[in-house]
Amino acid sequence: MNCTPSVRLEESAKVKDTDSVYAREGTLAHELAELELRSSLELINAETYDFRLQEIQANELYSEDMAEQVEKYTTYVLDQYEAAKNRNSDAIILIEEKTDLTNIIEEGYGTLDDVIIADKILAVTDLKYGKGIRVDATENPQ
Repeated sequence: MNCTPSVRLEESAKVKDTDSVYAREGTLAHELAELELRSSLELINAETYDFRLQEIQANELYSEDMAEQVEKYTTYVLDQYEAAKNRNSDAIILIEEKTDLTNIIEEGYGTLDDVIIADKILAVTDLKYGKGIRVDATENPQ
């Protein structure tokens, strides 16, 4: 919500980073994270998981470091989801959820990596992965 002016800044930049190796690497890490979460939550079958995992691992940008960082992220998310379910059995998790808040926030749209909803609390976790331009997760209002 607090970073929408960055869209205007990016529009004026001479070089767009949307297809850089860093952007592609981050996209691959997000694909792996989504796959791992969906598999852990039994939202996909083993055959689909194995097929997609092989595709991701065959990508030149895949690395063991990526797998380790994604595992840290997915473990954290699954722990948070389990804690939410312990507080409220009706807790839900949404993965790669498209969001549109443009009715209240100009240019407030995108995809949330995961969302956990329980006890009138909406918790969003954002996977930060990649190289190039440093983005701190600590106290990041994004």
